[in-house]
Amino acid sequence: MSLRWVWHDDQIKSSRLLENTHKEMPVLFFVHTIYRSNYGELRDQVLEPHRQHFDGNLDKVLAGGNLSTDDGAQRIGGVALLDMPDRQAVESFMAQDPFTEAGLIDTTNIVRWNKVYFDYAKVV
Repeated sequence: MSLRWVWHDDQIKSSRLLENTHKEMPVLFFVHTIYRSNYGELRDQVLEPHRQHFDGNLDKVLAGGNLSTDDGAQRIGGVALLDMPDRQAVESFMAQDPFTEAGLIDTTNIVRWNKVYFDYAKVV
């Protein structure tokens, strides 16, 4: 399977990450969440507020989406690549996420990501 980044022209023009390829890179954090087991309809109930939370912070979200089982039948968590100044900012952002507030998230892992390879190229 081959994965490829697909960018719309307006995203390419506005992407700080791509503009800064040869400059100082923003601080990026990789966030990996795991949903609690047997979450039932809870995810569906808070999905729209969760999306609004991310939509309202698009200047900080490089990438994000849900994780699912191999067959795609069940959502099991999510990932996000966030452009934020420090871990405390990421923790605050995630604490305000409606998924977190509703108790959907069982585990949240936050790690700083240092970009070396991006979009089929070495960038540092």
